[in-house]
Amino acid sequence: MCLHRLKLGGQLADAEAAGLGVTIVPHNVVPRGLNAEIRRLKPPHVRELVAFTRQDWSPLAKSFLDVLQEQPWHGRPPNATTIP
Repeated sequence: MCLHRLKLGGQLADAEAAGLGVTIVPHNVVPRGLNAEIRRLKPPHVRELVAFTRQDWSPLAKSFLDVLQEQPWHGRPPNATTIP
């Protein structure tokens, strides 16, 4: 058995589509047009996002965080399992 560790969700989805097996990735990283069969996990899995720094944020980092905060995030499903 040969296992490969891919760091990007798109690469994982491509590998799965090529017949290399089942892949668990966030649905938003599956490339459009990829002929993949998508199943949702039951219960859903969620991650808490946290940003911290020991110094002041750089202007670029601050702008990025501002954009993230402006996004319409979905609420945590009541039956979700949190992934550490």
